[in-house]
Amino acid sequence: MAENDKNSTSSWRFALRALRHRNYRLFFTGQSISLVGTWMTRLATAWLVYRLTKSVFKLGFIEFAGQVHGEIWQLGRGIGGGAHRSSMDGGHVGIGLHRRRVDLPNSALKDSGPR
Repeated sequence: MAENDKNSTSSWRFALRALRHRNYRLFFTGQSISLVGTWMTRLATAWLVYRLTKSVFKLGFIEFAGQVHGEIWQLGRGIGGGAHRSSMDGGHVGIGLHRRRVDLPNSALKDSGPR
């Protein structure tokens, strides 16, 4: 049992060793705050849409609109192959497409979402 505890402690040290660096701590903290803010915005938007419309369809549409650009981007990540392959392995979607032709419309779609 003591050996298992020792391995678990060294695993945590290995996983958190990047936090020794000030710049990474600043980056990690900023990203964490940003992520929580994104969650709060999405939850508040969904709550407001449902509260104003009482429509499950419109609530679903807002959630879909908030996620569709991420799905398109994830499929587009497969363009170029190699390390850019996504978990969905969308490389076959991007065959013959230039990465910019996928990223620009997707970025515009993302930026035109609900605020």
